[in-house]
Amino acid sequence: MNTHVVYRKELFFKGITYVLICLALGLIATYLLKSKVTSIVLLILMVLPIFFIRMLLNLFTKKAFVELYSDPFLVRIFNRDENQSENANSLNDILSYSVQFPTDNMSDIKFKLKNGTSPYYSFFQKKKTAEDTDSEELINSFHSLIKNYNQQASTENKIVFLPSFYASTAGLVVISLLSALLILAILIVSLFKGVSSLPFTFIFTVLIIFQLVVKRKKELDYYKRMGPQ
Repeated sequence: MNTHVVYRKELFFKGITYVLICLALGLIATYLLKSKVTSIVLLILMVLPIFFIRMLLNLFTKKAFVELYSDPFLVRIFNRDENQSENANSLNDILSYSVQFPTDNMSDIKFKLKNGTSPYYSFFQKKKTAEDTDSEELINSFHSLIKNYNQQASTENKIVFLPSFYASTAGLVVISLLSALLILAILIVSLFKGVSSLPFTFIFTVLIIFQLVVKRKKELDYYKRMGPQ
């Protein structure tokens, strides 16, 4: 099955590094060099990648071919220099797996292996080319492969289908703690300075928490719908 994989974590960590560098340079320019022009330029540079997110995604996206008709299943990654790498994943080495939706246009399938590693594959939900397999069909093929394996495997070797982090109890705890801290911060600030003094960051934080709640519901509904394999 033809598809495209996105190296989402690599993009995320490089993006965070870039933002932190710009932020550090901005603080130096503001408080040490006291240069407003340099600070403004660095601020622009820090937010500029947001307008080129699609182009950045393309830089971290590679064509792939997934073969799920045997054990081990194969994922071939085609690099831009025409070379290819092949990942062979034996079902006997997998302890569990989960499916998550990091953004509205991506689907992830993550595996936990017996050696302690956790490889994952991130696919676009919409086909990048006409030859690509629909991501829902691709994820369902993984489900079917593992279900067939579990029907023949012994109890201790069965692969467990787990909820994603945000659909899990730990995810619920994190969202609840963030919400509680936000409410507490709002109460403290409004008590001492009044509601009108609440910074814009609180509104931004509320929107983030709302998105996390929606994300949890979506991934939890998916887990309940698919059920343990």
